[in-house]
Amino acid sequence: AFIANLNLTSVTIPSSVTSIGVTVFGGCSSLTSFVVDSKNQHYSVVNKLLCSKDGKTLVACPGGLKSVTIPSSVTTIGIAAFEGCLSLKSVTIPSSVTEIGVWAFCDCLNLTSVTIPSSVTEIGEAVFSYCESLTSVTIPSSVTVIGKEAFEGCLSLTSVTIPSSVTTIGDCAFFECDRLTSVEFKGTPPSVGFMAFYADFATGSY
Repeated sequence: AFIANLNLTSVTIPSSVTSIGVTVFGGCSSLTSFVVDSKNQHYSVVNKLLCSKDGKTLVACPGGLKSVTIPSSVTTIGIAAFEGCLSLKSVTIPSSVTEIGVWAFCDCLNLTSVTIPSSVTEIGEAVFSYCESLTSVTIPSSVTVIGKEAFEGCLSLTSVTIPSSVTTIGDCAFFECDRLTSVEFKGTPPSVGFMAFYADFATGSY
């Protein structure tokens, strides 16, 4: 509805709104604030983030924020909640979060590092895909599944350690991570999907 609107700075959501779709505000790089009518029964704003009324689900992040601390009330980061947040450089995920939705941080081009809390057991489909500035990621020993395309196109990622808890790495999980030169498996290597670590054919690296 508003995707890639570069001039949008603020959104006011009235009491009548009952549903907001996926990536409605994706790529709105000047958006810094949401305002939700106090009578709205479905949504609220916590730490500048659009959340469900009870604060447990993070629905959307304003694309103009450079740093985000997710409140401890959040247990679920919704589908594509941060997708296209082009200004975002850092995010703090609390231990209250147990689920990170697919595409959650997709296309956060300036996100440089992220620490996933030990409360998370799965890194889902394309969660960090095309975070081109991501140089560091900490995968906790609680994670058992790294989904398909989870880190696809993370062009600045140079090394990754896979904890022994991981049993499955999905198709294209680290596809086109062209600078990835070190992958360390702790314990028995997991089941690895199709083209999971395929890099740039032109450079001859895989």
